[in-house]
Amino acid sequence: MRTLEEIREKIEQASDRRAELFHALSDGHDPETIAELHQLEKEIEQLWEQQRVVRATIRFGDRDTARMNELSELARQGNLTGEDQAELDSYLHVGNLIAVMQSKGRRALQRSQ
Repeated sequence: MRTLEEIREKIEQASDRRAELFHALSDGHDPETIAELHQLEKEIEQLWEQQRVVRATIRFGDRDTARMNELSELARQGNLTGEDQAELDSYLHVGNLIAVMQSKGRRALQRSQ
């Protein structure tokens, strides 16, 4: 499976090519250009679908999960330093962002089916 960055790059490349094709069509009707444009539209839609799937499955890695558990345990014991608290807050913030992205990805997948 492609990464979000790879998918974003592919979408950007395809969108740039689509703009070139629209510009070419402004000079006149060309069946080959129109066919390429239709194919490109399908490819872009598939890339957006891939992006929705990847976003719906984003998770923290094992190392991050272990660190969050360690920080949570320190918090339960009342032994968090200010730096530890800031790190835990960052993890919580990113976790919330991931949850929102997953939710949006799942909703988009449901709408597309």
